[in-house]
Amino acid sequence: MELADACPPSQPVPNLLLSAVHYLLLTGVNDPLRRYYPSLSVEAESPESAFPAFRKFSQVHAEKILPLLEERLVQTNEVGRCAYLYPSMLTLSAMFPERPIHLIELGSSAGLNLLWDHYRYQYGEDEPVGLMASALTVNSSWRGEKRPDFSLPTPKISRRTGVDLNPIDLMNQDQITWLQALVWPEQFERRSRLTKAVRIAMVNPVEMVTGDAVEELPGLLSAVAPTDVAVVYHTHFINQLSDDSRARLLATVQEVGSKRDLIHIHNNIEPHLHATVFRSGERIEVPLAKTDGHANWIEWLV
Repeated sequence: MELADACPPSQPVPNLLLSAVHYLLLTGVNDPLRRYYPSLSVEAESPESAFPAFRKFSQVHAEKILPLLEERLVQTNEVGRCAYLYPSMLTLSAMFPERPIHLIELGSSAGLNLLWDHYRYQYGEDEPVGLMASALTVNSSWRGEKRPDFSLPTPKISRRTGVDLNPIDLMNQDQITWLQALVWPEQFERRSRLTKAVRIAMVNPVEMVTGDAVEELPGLLSAVAPTDVAVVYHTHFINQLSDDSRARLLATVQEVGSKRDLIHIHNNIEPHLHATVFRSGERIEVPLAKTDGHANWIEWLV
């Protein structure tokens, strides 16, 4: 608990502390705790008996853990969420036929979710959709009766811009290891998905901006070409904003949307995945889907 108290108030404390320990183990710190981690041990022991070893490890390596808690951020870049971003982008861009879209992702981490059109998608037993030749298949499943229209064309993307306080450099192995440490040790599919997405991103680099997303957004929107539709989106980024920052973000979107066409896709503001669309000055609310945090299931609402 003393270690956890060192986490910044803006960060989800359990994620940060557990990931710091996982990171040290992944980087080679040798300790009996390793045998409880499926990411490090072929036959991992039951986590129910892991706490004494975890507690001892945390005490012995406190001097290594503390700087990680103070300097690193929880920025999982969960590619599984592209399972709802992909149909959302098709559906919303169809409101602006044949217009290119300019993607701006807030809290983009390594920018992996800026490449949603580079992945193949498998929804339960349905026929796969997306980029059939992709090395990565993102799996999800449907709930409810409604389905997206996957016959809609994939929009032309004129530019992809991500903004983050601390963008992950995919040329830096240590930063990739931190991304891996943020994945729970027993979640093999998430780890495999991350590894494949990183490889795709390495050969399809996107534009990354370092800074406070709320502060940077007006400037990023001003750089969008008049012929393009700005698409501002974020998944769990909003959880790490203060009430004031959240209000300023929404005010910026409203102000810019009153002057130009704009799509804002967001989770964790409304009680579900939602889009606010500004078209010719008109504000249109589009409830998109209910979904779990990693898009393991999606209930489509449109």
